[in-house]
Amino acid sequence: MKSAFPSLILVLTFAGWIFQPARAAVFSRDQAVAQALAHNADLEAARITVAEARGRLLQAGRLSNPEVEAAIRPHANGRERLGEFGITQRFPLTARLRLAKDVSRLELDAAEAEVADAERRLGGEVRTAMTQMLVLAARMDLRRRQQSNSVELAEFARRTAAAGEGPGIDALQFDLETSQHAMRLKALEAEANVLQAQLRPLLGMADAEELSFSGSLAEPQAPPPVPKPLENRRPDQVAAAARTGAAQEAVRLARAGKWEDAGLGFFGEIDRNEDGPFGLQTDHRVGIRLSVPLPLWNRNRGRIDEASATVRRVAMEAEALDRRVRSEIAAADSEMRGAFATLRGITDDLLPQARAIEDRIKSARAAGQASFTDLLRARERRLELESARIDALAGFHLAAVRLQIAVGDVGQPSNTR
Repeated sequence: MKSAFPSLILVLTFAGWIFQPARAAVFSRDQAVAQALAHNADLEAARITVAEARGRLLQAGRLSNPEVEAAIRPHANGRERLGEFGITQRFPLTARLRLAKDVSRLELDAAEAEVADAERRLGGEVRTAMTQMLVLAARMDLRRRQQSNSVELAEFARRTAAAGEGPGIDALQFDLETSQHAMRLKALEAEANVLQAQLRPLLGMADAEELSFSGSLAEPQAPPPVPKPLENRRPDQVAAAARTGAAQEAVRLARAGKWEDAGLGFFGEIDRNEDGPFGLQTDHRVGIRLSVPLPLWNRNRGRIDEASATVRRVAMEAEALDRRVRSEIAAADSEMRGAFATLRGITDDLLPQARAIEDRIKSARAAGQASFTDLLRARERRLELESARIDALAGFHLAAVRLQIAVGDVGQPSNTR
């Protein structure tokens, strides 16, 4: 029994180590983007398209395999026969193989740029969701401070009523306000849980894995300068340019395709035949065979027209994308600067005025010169301004993220502390 006791302790200790709760993974915005780029399943699948394009490039521009022919043609009497052996290699009469290689190389460039664009969009989606999480954290912090303030005021109102210096209804009003803050806080927590559920697959995490977030929304000192739209081309613009180049090469390839491959071959014959009084004779012959298909019925007109239409389409798509990029940058920059102006107006002007008015009403109420309703109205205005300030701060940071996505630098450090 004594020898079993240490073993039991060891088993229980090992079991406690195995079944202890897992620690939650903590991410900042930049760390979350790095996690998503390394573990997102959709992005990993998109990266396989580059391997597919490399395989097509490896296969493109290759000669067809040579053809070996052999034939034996015996005579009906069984003594005479003809044996033939030949090998034929087909060669393009145009630069078709080089053009096919060029098309595949440009398609590989487009595939790599499309994967980079998928990384840009995924990084922007994660950064947006993380910013929304920090916004919710700021709103929950404000709601908790409001709830704590209401509890303190309710306690003060009860003490005042117990001393006969105020009505008991004031404490009930503050209790109601505390309950309202608690309900709104639960709604914000539910919204945060939904955002976490949306973030898990983006980060490549299982549903059971715990995660939490660090950082807070930084106070912007000034909006950054307006980036030049075309100074650094976005990956989707690079992909559009590569697709345009591939389409142009595809037109040349289609025009070269009207000439099918010519065949050049060597053959040898062994001919055994009966020649008069001499009996069976064996003749040996070698020769060269050339076949050139003529483009009489099939001039590849349909593929040429299709490729030409594709050039026009991808060129128009690239031009539309350039306009859309400039529009996205301008819209995000304008929204960010508008939110910054609103934020500065609330922080520097309106909130100080609201706090000063509330302090004056508190002093007047202590002197019996202001009513409880006046105090509640002043507090309500201040709380509305604090909530509007968080909205403006959220608008600034979300617009800044949209600007990063539009410019294409979502991998850069953000305004997080």
